[in-house]
Amino acid sequence: MAVDSKAPQADVVGYGPEGFAPSTGFSATVLDLGFNSAKLATYSVNGRRSYRLVSQEDAKVRLGEELDATGFLAVSPIERTLRVLKMFREIIEFQSPRYVLPVATSAVREAANKSEFLHLADETSKFKFRVLSEQEEALLSYFGAVLALRIPTGVFFDLGGGTLAIVYAEEFKVKKVLCLPLGARRLTYLYGSPKKGGLILRKDYERMKDHILELLPNRKELRLAKKAKLVGVGGTVRALAGFYADRSR
Repeated sequence: MAVDSKAPQADVVGYGPEGFAPSTGFSATVLDLGFNSAKLATYSVNGRRSYRLVSQEDAKVRLGEELDATGFLAVSPIERTLRVLKMFREIIEFQSPRYVLPVATSAVREAANKSEFLHLADETSKFKFRVLSEQEEALLSYFGAVLALRIPTGVFFDLGGGTLAIVYAEEFKVKKVLCLPLGARRLTYLYGSPKKGGLILRKDYERMKDHILELLPNRKELRLAKKAKLVGVGGTVRALAGFYADRSR
C-alpha cells in the first residue's frame, strides 16, 4: 500500500500476509476519502493486531454530489474537499505520525476527471492518494471486521456513501467479493427530491427499491451456507443501529 512520502519520518511500509513489516511502537494515520466523507484517523500501533485510536476527524465533503449525473467530480465538491485536505495536512504536521496512508474510494475511482483531481490534491495538500479498486475496498472492510469479530462464515457488508461492499466467506475463506453502486448518499442523490432536501417520496422509494433488488445478489447466487451470518460494518450501519437502539428504549 502506498505511503505518503511527505509525512515527517515517513518510511515505506511493507504490507504482506502478516501485516506491517514494523511490528511494534509506531503511529499511523489513515486518510479515507469516500463518496460523501473524508475521514482522518491516527492510531498507536503495538504488534500486528494491537492498536489504539488516538484521534479522529470526519468531514462531510460530498465529493460525489454530481458524479452520477455528469460522470465528473464537480467544481464545488472538489473545492470543499481540497479545503478539508489542507486542514488534514495541518493536523498531520502537528501530530507527526510515522506513517500516513491516504486512500480514495468510489467517487475518485469512478470520475472521468480522476487524474485532474489527484493532481490538485497533491499540489494543494501534498497527499498522494492510492485509489482502491472495488475488490480492495470490499476486502479491506472484511478483513477489519473478521479480525475483530472472528466470525468464520458470513456475509459481511459495508454500506458507504457511494457503494455497498459485500464479502461472503466460509470458514475464513473468501468465496465472493462484490462492490455495488448502492451507497446511501448515492441513492439519495438519485432518488431524493431536491425541493424537499433529499427526502425520498413514496413513488421514488418504490423505484429505488426495485433498483436495489435488481442489483443485489440473492442467497442462491451467493451459494450461502445455512450457518452463514449477516454482519454489517461501517459508519452507516452503526448510525442505524444507534437510531433503533434509541427508539427501543
